[in-house]
Amino acid sequence: MWVKKEVADLINKHGTNEPVELCDILGILLISWDMHEDMNGIYKYLRRNKLIYYNNRLPEHRVRFVIAHELAHAILHPNSNAAYLRNTSWTMLSKAEKQAHEFATYLLIHGINRSDYETKKNLLRAIGIPMEMERFI
Repeated sequence: MWVKKEVADLINKHGTNEPVELCDILGILLISWDMHEDMNGIYKYLRRNKLIYYNNRLPEHRVRFVIAHELAHAILHPNSNAAYLRNTSWTMLSKAEKQAHEFATYLLIHGINRSDYETKKNLLRAIGIPMEMERFI
């Protein structure tokens, strides 16, 4: 539940839930990079600088989720480095990766009226969030 509070505090403080805007406000550098197809993104902490690399081969609707996921690492796990792989099973995910998924989902659904969508899957599809994140709604 603390992840949801972190998201709410971040949005209240900065007045937006848009991951790209938040990165700009927080001084986190976004870098579009030609990555292997199995890579979605990487958060890197380097000499007091926070960097988010995202795969430029991803469809636009997917990039937003990847940036939100990596932003979670920058906020929740700021001094660590993390890679977001495309095909990783839930049982193989670390606690930090699960928290980043949860953070990204809460961030992107903030302010959405869930009753406008017939199902959770419809909501996720409309926003561009992977179906596996249904557990956080």
